[in-house]
Amino acid sequence: MSSIFTYYVYAYLRKDGTPYYIGKGSGNRCYQDHITHRPPRDRSRIVFLETNLSEVGAFALERRIISWYGRKDIGTGILINQTSGGDGTGGYRHTVQQKEKRKEFYLKNFGVEHISQIPEVRRKRKSTQIKRYGVEHHSKLDSHRSKISKNNTLLGSRQLVKDAKEIAKKVGRKLPPGINLRSDAFLTDFIKQCSIT
Repeated sequence: MSSIFTYYVYAYLRKDGTPYYIGKGSGNRCYQDHITHRPPRDRSRIVFLETNLSEVGAFALERRIISWYGRKDIGTGILINQTSGGDGTGGYRHTVQQKEKRKEFYLKNFGVEHISQIPEVRRKRKSTQIKRYGVEHHSKLDSHRSKISKNNTLLGSRQLVKDAKEIAKKVGRKLPPGINLRSDAFLTDFIKQCSIT
């Protein structure tokens, strides 16, 4: 079972150490460009205020901190945030109709089905990757490759999970509920036990 405590609240700091933006995210969100601004180039000016939060907890903390420092656009403080927080779209899934509408738009205006297929966009993304990582795509970084190979070894590929489910079904046993099938080490033992009985 994957953890719901994967969110964090972060701040972008000015050179004088005061925050100018407060955000909520998960994964590498704090390092990505935002609609109205970019993260600071100096990574030491990106500060994690709280980690291992649920999405609801992250939204609540984000709102509290934004209200503490105040927003420039409404004259209450020093942050460039344009909302009071807690209104992100984490985990939002587009409907089939929205996807079709977007696809039609790109076909009509650019002759492609997706924004990533527009040559100018591809060139810009490629040059950005080269500037940031020194390679055309982050998947070509050694650190990324070693992480992938480590995960593949850890998972023992998907075959182990598949085998455990099939054997459990044949012998009429159930896999314990609430386990992360791809990371829990008991799967090989479970397969052996079921094969013996």
